[in-house]
Amino acid sequence: MPNPTPRKSGDLHVQAVTSEIQRYLQAKTLPKADGIASGTARFIIEQQSNISQVTNKFEADNSNVAPDLTLYLANGDVVCVNLFKIRPKRVIQPKNLGAKSFIAKYFGSASLQSEFNDYFAKVYRQFLLDSANRIVGDVSNEATERELKRLLKESCPKFTQELEEFRSKLLYELREKCFGLFLDEYNQASETIEKAFNSLFMTDSFNVITQYDGERLKDVEEFKIDVHEIKNVSISKVGSNSVGITADNITLLIRFKFESGPDSAIKLATSYATPKAENKIAQDNARSLQQFNDALSVTHKPEGGKANSNAIGKCSEAIFYAQLLKVNPNVIQLDNHAFIEMFAKYAPDITATEFEGIRATSVGAVDGLSAFLKEKHGDFKIDSIELVPDAYLDNRLNTADIELVLRVGDKYVTEPISLKAIAKATNTINCKNPGIGQILGNTYFDLRQEELNGTLEVLKETFINDDAGRSRTLECLSGNIGKQLANAVESEPQKLIKGTKALLGSALVVVVYYADNKYAVLEHDFSITKVQVHRDTPSLIQNTLSWSHGGEQVRLRVKFSGGQSHGWTSIKLACAYTFAKERIRSNV
Repeated sequence: MPNPTPRKSGDLHVQAVTSEIQRYLQAKTLPKADGIASGTARFIIEQQSNISQVTNKFEADNSNVAPDLTLYLANGDVVCVNLFKIRPKRVIQPKNLGAKSFIAKYFGSASLQSEFNDYFAKVYRQFLLDSANRIVGDVSNEATERELKRLLKESCPKFTQELEEFRSKLLYELREKCFGLFLDEYNQASETIEKAFNSLFMTDSFNVITQYDGERLKDVEEFKIDVHEIKNVSISKVGSNSVGITADNITLLIRFKFESGPDSAIKLATSYATPKAENKIAQDNARSLQQFNDALSVTHKPEGGKANSNAIGKCSEAIFYAQLLKVNPNVIQLDNHAFIEMFAKYAPDITATEFEGIRATSVGAVDGLSAFLKEKHGDFKIDSIELVPDAYLDNRLNTADIELVLRVGDKYVTEPISLKAIAKATNTINCKNPGIGQILGNTYFDLRQEELNGTLEVLKETFINDDAGRSRTLECLSGNIGKQLANAVESEPQKLIKGTKALLGSALVVVVYYADNKYAVLEHDFSITKVQVHRDTPSLIQNTLSWSHGGEQVRLRVKFSGGQSHGWTSIKLACAYTFAKERIRSNV
């Protein structure tokens, strides 16, 4: 059923331009050049001669998918016209896409869309659950998506500051997944990226941009761009929730957004931008580094006292990031200020000695990382750099602090980096700290988690909060874990390998030994073929896994999360990775 009732300014513009063209077809007199609608119509008539008929989208069966105007020419050709009415210096938004259909519709890949939708369903449900718990409290994990959306609609119809962390996290996660899918597709040199670029930029249509100021016409022009070769296209992250597809001197931006409130649909808004020239990127980076250098004048805490490991870690991230930026001045930053703000926040909680040690060691560590990447990839260029937000914990096996996107030949490669700052050089570092309810589940070893849970419940019911009671609890739990791991050596060796890899994580690890001016760059050898289990080693609350002829180990120690004064607290595993001492390097 045609919909003849336009509501928005753009729709009124479509109707007005249609009327001007129809008047021209009847009277054969060109519309006035100085009116918003008439000037637009005149431009179209002058560009598309021999128009015999015009219709608009409100005459179509579905105005949401029809072009704004359809021109029927005397020679039988049909021209689809898209109209954009914008204020000066604004950009057009070519399409608003549905998150669950855009890949299939515009990229032509049902399989990629299916993979994205499966991921979307998981993270979107978590967003709804987190938001409902924050606003309403004590929401059942079994609540349906419809029930959660109804709760949010009734309790919080608009986004508030309370929900901002969940909103930002979800949009970031969706962008990351989308970027990863696009990168894989790009690296396969398929035509899907080119197809989407042309489709989303409407390269098969006549696109007319009308700029206006109040009631005055400022300009009318055609928007046209085409891309023919996949090698001319590049992919990038933009900000925290957009993906950019660039061809020559134009970038198509695809941005994830909520349509309105927390219960609303998630859409993708498209727009375009001119990519930054390399000299402009270098200027912006130089400005960021100057601002960072200005922040270095902060007053540090007095020497002595207990080290603040969290502040040391955060400052190390910021300093390492700044050094990477210094030696790669043309790299694209996703956020030019995050590393500066991070340092300014945490620097007062470290000593001047700690700061100087981190800064000096980071110089060599960045050089070491560059040499490592050169050996691994050959010639490469760092395309972009990003501090990974703390809230982004979707992939618990990839605990990256910094992510680099590299160009290696005509391919993209992502290198997530986990950065660790330790005072003294040691070849044993912490890796994961999974909860007792996860370690034998499908995230890690995928053995009999329910058996361990049963043991945990019995111990909790009979728990006595003294030294003997606490030791007995930890020894029983560690014993159950050790027994299951040892049994898996023969019966389920692949699960042992899977769990070991999960404990190590997938990110490249850079360790900064800031008091000794040493560093290590560690990429875990995932060609593990056999894992040995050493039960009750080195104590009754620990089990050790080893491989590579004992050259590498992970030690799993069971512990309470709180001290004895807190009684029963949650139980987790402190896992430590031991590697060959030869992998530690000294700065010259």
